[in-house]
Amino acid sequence: MEVLAGNDRLLHRANIYHDTCNNVEGSVVHLAVDSKYAGYISISDRLKEDAPRAIAQLKKAGVTETVMLTGDNRVVAKKVADRLGLDNYQAELLPEEKFPILRLLERSP
Repeated sequence: MEVLAGNDRLLHRANIYHDTCNNVEGSVVHLAVDSKYAGYISISDRLKEDAPRAIAQLKKAGVTETVMLTGDNRVVAKKVADRLGLDNYQAELLPEEKFPILRLLERSP
């Protein structure tokens, strides 16, 4: 038995048809078993109360740009970025896509 769990892009890459879950609160993890769509799980994290304050302190200390790289969908990522006061975010990333983006961000002025 092969189980695949991930976002829309991961299932598209595996050529597994599934419904898009745009109206679901939280991040959606799609599930497929033996290349057949089995359903999804909606996951919602709670932000730590002091997270916005921590981001504000980083900016006060001289951090010029705060960026979130996440596998969450764009709607969830925007809500989190806005609540945290982040300058930018990139959403719906696969794990292997985050490191190269981080390297590019490190090189930017």
